Amino acid sequence: MVGLFALLAGGLLALVFYVVFARATVIVMSKPESVEVEFIVDVAKQAAPDEIAGGVVTASESVEKASASVSLVSLDTPAEGRVNIVSSLARAQTLLATTRLATADNRLFRTRETVTVPAFGQVQVDIYAAEPGLDGAVGQASFVIPGLNDDTRRHFAVKTVAPVSGGKKEIKVVTAEAASVLESALKEELSRKLDTKLDAAAGAQGQFGGRLITLESNDRTVVPPIGSEAENFNLTLSARAVGVFYDQAQLLTAIRRELSAKLPAGRRLSEVLDAETAVALEKADLPSGRANLRVRAKGLSVLAPSAFSADKLTGITAEAAKRYLEKIDGVASASVTIRPFWASRLPSVARNIRVEIR
Repeated sequence: MVGLFALLAGGLLALVFYVVFARATVIVMSKPESVEVEFIVDVAKQAAPDEIAGGVVTASESVEKASASVSLVSLDTPAEGRVNIVSSLARAQTLLATTRLATADNRLFRTRETVTVPAFGQVQVDIYAAEPGLDGAVGQASFVIPGLNDDTRRHFAVKTVAPVSGGKKEIKVVTAEAASVLESALKEELSRKLDTKLDAAAGAQGQFGGRLITLESNDRTVVPPIGSEAENFNLTLSARAVGVFYDQAQLLTAIRRELSAKLPAGRRLSEVLDAETAVALEKADLPSGRANLRVRAKGLSVLAPSAFSADKLTGITAEAAKRYLEKIDGVASASVTIRPFWASRLPSVARNIRVEIR
């Protein structure tokens, strides 16, 4: 009888010990889900609760530099020479400027000026090829005058006194490539000067941490213009920039608030992806020192503690709890640890079950 009583007492004591001291830790690995948001936030010197503190300043600057980095360009040009025109005609013959001369193989040339060939006399005149290129460089050659009628033409003999040469030359030209190289170097200088001016204009506002610089105008002048023949050129860059200085911590708070507002019930924001955050100037009002910023942000969400109820895990086995949890949408995996080690079921009291979401 005493033995039975002792056995019952021991069992009761074990039950009380289990109820009082049994504990379980449930670790839930949540599947991360992305969330995106785009919104406008106002920046103001005297920020309202839904605005962020900051201000707006502007600055203008120009930089100029000369460059001798022009390019050699090969151009086709009309070949040139000089001819002597001999006449056996009994009267003078006037040949107007651009009178055609032709070689035996029909390469055309023209006279540079008007000349009059005396009767039974001769005259010299400069000529040039009708088409640019090396094909016109005929050297020493004889010509006929196609514009004269046959009876008159036979009285004229035309031969070179200075070889017809040329057809191609190299010139120094301002190219778009040379201007672009110089522009790239000047952009860095212009940016540094604008930054210095904007920081000086911002004053104490520059301590906010957030800084957005936007070019409102950006002009480039090349003198002489691209394509001109020149030994060197000047390039001038001019720009006007608007700087918005804002409280970075307040902006991050606004981003977290907007991202959280887009989450469905049962999920919480776990991380803001800084690399995916973009801030652009929507509008600036310099007199009032206010600006509107367009913000695009991304983040990751995980299951919130409210997605689970420990009441549904009480008194069941660890394996049953694991199966139940892994069927919930958004759960990647789950693990259950029960104390004391010999217990096979989770505590029957919900407050003794700790759920940790990762």
